[in-house]
Amino acid sequence: MVANRLLKNWLKKTGLEPGELRSALMLYEENDEVHLVSVTLKIDDDGKIKVNRVLQNINIDEAF
Repeated sequence: MVANRLLKNWLKKTGLEPGELRSALMLYEENDEVHLVSVTLKIDDDGKIKVNRVLQNINIDEAF
């Protein structure tokens, strides 16, 4: 519950550039490392949602 509120507040503070839809968080694993990535999303000409900007890429394993 607390983590949800913190992440929600983090996303609200993201400044969007013209044409950007919203900010989002993405979690992925690569080479046995877990990353939390903050991105902004945009709709392309084909109507697909695409990542427009990567704001932060945090290696969770290193953060702990």
